[in-house]
Amino acid sequence: MIPIKDIREKTQKDKLKKKSILNFGYKIHRFFSAYLTFLLLNLFPKIKPNFVSFCMIIISFLGFYFLLLGGFLSQILGIILIYFGFLLDKVDGEIARYKNIITARGSFLDDLYHVFVQSFLISIFCFTVFENSVFFGFMLGLLVFIQLNIRYQRKEREFLFLKLFRFIKNDVLIKQKREYKIIVNILNSFIFKIFSFVERFDLMVVLVFLIILLEKFTVYTEVRFYFFISYFISSSVYLIRLILLNYFYNLDKKFEDLFKKYKLWL
Repeated sequence: MIPIKDIREKTQKDKLKKKSILNFGYKIHRFFSAYLTFLLLNLFPKIKPNFVSFCMIIISFLGFYFLLLGGFLSQILGIILIYFGFLLDKVDGEIARYKNIITARGSFLDDLYHVFVQSFLISIFCFTVFENSVFFGFMLGLLVFIQLNIRYQRKEREFLFLKLFRFIKNDVLIKQKREYKIIVNILNSFIFKIFSFVERFDLMVVLVFLIILLEKFTVYTEVRFYFFISYFISSSVYLIRLILLNYFYNLDKKFEDLFKKYKLWL
């Protein structure tokens, strides 16, 4: 039997080093995910991380179904299933690291989950706010587009690396000399950085759960509308911040970091 201590050491050591004002609760999620990984690895030794990834997507959309049904108990069950899917998002990575199985398909499934699941959570939860289904569909599509672009902007360093490598091979690399430190410092200030909370799916799940309780036991009925609008605006601001950061950052420094990461030199 694989000991839980061994699983934590091999799969969570680097992950738990992350420190951020928005990372409260991170260790709690990893505590539960480690036990799920422990059970799956011991009960199903041949289990593959991609299978867990498929399960997390299916379970999450099952949670959306119950969330969409309405009713207090159905919504609570939906949130539980969605949170379980969120834990499986941790588990597939832990299994991948433990077995040293890293695949492009696994990365694709992970991106698919992060792009659509959070957007669907917010949109489906707030479905009753919109009487016009056409308007709701437009807002949902726009929100998915925003989330997709946020995911792209977060991965732009890898895209830059691929482009840079191609440019170097063709000997056409032109370095950027001008820096925009003042703009970058402003965009990295707390007042802008706080908008990164929109990427915290666990925080969104907790907020949805609290709103369900608030609606059940109080007289507040318009909380969902303001929650959706606040999330939509915050996501838009966060996307604009990422785009501006990627444009005004000193790209030479990014390239140097990438070469160190991939052990390549000019």
